[in-house]
Amino acid sequence: MAIIIGYLVGSIPTAYLAGRRAIGKDIREEGDRNPGAGNVYVSIGPRAGLMVGAVDIGKGVAAVLLAKFVIVGGGNGLAMAAGAAAVAGHTWPIFMKLRGGRGAATTVGVYCALFPIPALPLSLACLALLPFVRSATLVLAIIMAPTPLLVWLSGYPAYVTIFTIFLPMGVGVRHHLTSRSHVEELQLPPGELQVEENMLSDGKQHW
Repeated sequence: MAIIIGYLVGSIPTAYLAGRRAIGKDIREEGDRNPGAGNVYVSIGPRAGLMVGAVDIGKGVAAVLLAKFVIVGGGNGLAMAAGAAAVAGHTWPIFMKLRGGRGAATTVGVYCALFPIPALPLSLACLALLPFVRSATLVLAIIMAPTPLLVWLSGYPAYVTIFTIFLPMGVGVRHHLTSRSHVEELQLPPGELQVEENMLSDGKQHW
C-alpha cells in the first residue's frame, strides 16, 4: 500500500499543471521538453520554477513520511521503497501516460525525509549556492554526490548507503537519456543544449 501511495503521490504532474495555469501550454512542448522545475523556471519564470521544485521535493518527503508514520508497521525499508516509488511516479506518471520528469527534486525530498541530519543542511547550503553556480544539474550533483558518504558516517546500515548510491544513478541516467533525446529531436550539437544548465540566466517572471 505504501509503495502504491508513494507512486501516486510522485505521479502528481506539478510542472504540467504549472504550465497549463501560467501560459496555457503543455510544458512538455516547451524549452527542453522536460516536465520539471528547471524547465518551468526557464519557460515560465523563476517564481513558478521554485514553486514547482518545492512541491516536487514535497512529494518525496510525503511518500517517505506516510510510509514511516502512517502505514502500520512501516520501517526504513518500506520508507525507502515508498520514496523510490515516488521518484518512479514522477518519472513515469500514470496521469501523464508515463511521460514525466527526471525525478531529481523528488529524490532530494526522499533524502531529506530519510536522512534529515546529513541531507537538510546540505540541501540548504546548495540552495544558497544556486544563484551563483547557475547550474541546476551541478547543484543537484553537489547534494547527491556526498550523501552516501555522509549517510555511512552517520551510522546508517549498509543497505541504506547502497540506496543513496543507486537512486541518484537512476536520475542521472534519466537526465542523460532525455537530454540526448531532445538534442536529437532538434538536431542540435550537444553543446548547444543549454536550457537547464543556464536556467538562471533567464529573467522572465510570469507568476
